Amino acid sequence: MEYTKEQIIYIQENKPEFVLKEVPSLDFVVVEFLKKYEVFVKPMTSGSRNVGEDVASGVLTGLAGPDVGLDAYGVSGQKKQTAVQEWTQWKQWTLNHKDFEDFRAKKIDEPKALNMKVLEKLKDPMVQKELEPLMEAFGKKDKAAKKGIIIGLILFFGIFGGLNIYFLLEDNQIFKNNNRSSYVPRNLDIK
Repeated sequence: MEYTKEQIIYIQENKPEFVLKEVPSLDFVVVEFLKKYEVFVKPMTSGSRNVGEDVASGVLTGLAGPDVGLDAYGVSGQKKQTAVQEWTQWKQWTLNHKDFEDFRAKKIDEPKALNMKVLEKLKDPMVQKELEPLMEAFGKKDKAAKKGIIIGLILFFGIFGGLNIYFLLEDNQIFKNNNRSSYVPRNLDIK
């Protein structure tokens, strides 16, 4: 039996031994490793953008003219290129460091392996048999939640529809009253 995402979340809420560990990205692990050496850099790629600097450069272009704006864009581009180069150098240094592989394995491979074990455990027929009462409770909870949503929608649209009809009738009554008191014949020949 395959569990849905919602069922797995419900299992994890009730059985902590089935909670999956977060697997960080390699860039995150590199940053964490560098912190051990008091190097604080942010991952930067040539495809990333600094919207704040782009907006500031655009404002300068509008206020001070294209020459100043282009200079601002140039400075912004140089800063970005410097940050990309710095990140690339530190990342390369980290990847080549003798202690990094053990650090990476602990931060990435161990959580991945644990998650695989948990997912395999959920496929085990014996474990599924143990989880049947929990899945029955989930089914009842899910059914009650769906019923609550349906009732809520019926109430919402019932009230909304009723108010809509009321205001339409009210507007129609006001229109009728206004037409009676402000009727002026148009075909009067006054000479």
